[in-house]
Amino acid sequence: MNLSDEQCKLLIANKEYDRIFEFMDTQPEPGYDIQMIHKTVLLTICSISCFLNAVLFYLILTQSRSLKSIKQVIMFSCVYDFIFSAYSMQIGSLPGSVAGVLFAYDNQLIRFSNYHVMAVLKTINGMFVVGTWMIIPIQFLWRYHIFRYGQAPRGRYLYFTLIPALLIYVTGTTIMFTTWGYATDEERVLLRKIVIYNGFKDVQLSEVTGTYSSRMNYKAYDYMVKGIQTISYSISILVDWLMSKHWKLRNINANYRTAKTFNGVKKALRIMAVGPLVTAVLPTYLIRMFGSACSFHPWAIVFSSWLIVAQSLVNAVTTIYFIQPYRRFFFKGTKTSTNIVEISGRTWTK
Repeated sequence: MNLSDEQCKLLIANKEYDRIFEFMDTQPEPGYDIQMIHKTVLLTICSISCFLNAVLFYLILTQSRSLKSIKQVIMFSCVYDFIFSAYSMQIGSLPGSVAGVLFAYDNQLIRFSNYHVMAVLKTINGMFVVGTWMIIPIQFLWRYHIFRYGQAPRGRYLYFTLIPALLIYVTGTTIMFTTWGYATDEERVLLRKIVIYNGFKDVQLSEVTGTYSSRMNYKAYDYMVKGIQTISYSISILVDWLMSKHWKLRNINANYRTAKTFNGVKKALRIMAVGPLVTAVLPTYLIRMFGSACSFHPWAIVFSSWLIVAQSLVNAVTTIYFIQPYRRFFFKGTKTSTNIVEISGRTWTK
């Protein structure tokens, strides 16, 4: 007996759940504990991310003498990533979606609160998702002002950078919270069965986990995400182009250290900007395709969870590797000491 997505949706619409359950009865149970595999890998990624971001925070405080103007925005991103990793380590990366049944299956805080904390968790998760996109253009605008004018943003430029981002952030978080509604009674029952036959032992959260398909206004969420992504990348690409164009005009007069700093920050920001395409867009697609009641594929959802939490790890590694003062200090224990020589106003390493 085969059951296609279209047939499953039609059965749901007609409330013919018995046929779906009969199909699930014929499916073999997995011979491994996917919950433990997911939790172990998630905990490993988050632990490494927390450690590297803590190291990066120390480096920002102690090794930023040549990065005085830009260290504020680097520190903000570092603290943000640390909090997100610590949060994901405790709760999981998607507590407000159908896939949340995977991520918080053994979280005692949720159970003892009689699941009322789910509304708070959905809001927090929405803040992290929207914030991941909003940080990108802020970093590019901050960098542009520093290398263009020699100082961190102040006055009207600072307000112009932060206030629109804050308004979009609050609006996006609000839309995300209202569109992540709870599942209908029929969907809860169906999801419970699907989770059982996919080998999950604990399914309590399946009765209260939110789902996109329970709301017709999912389109509002979809448009909001696409809008924020478009705005963020449009601003980032434009600012990066303006900065590169400006830098080419004055590159001859820049000393070696300034050039190294500029290029390091440029590479780090570009990689950090591309990261969410893999760690946010791809998981969204996977969850939409394989996280519904009719097409629930655990490994696709588990992989989505790992991708989401990996963004903080990628940001920490990228920042430490590409920004010279941090890279030099971080790797000095594994390399021989370098000698810095000043020649005609330029700094060289031999």
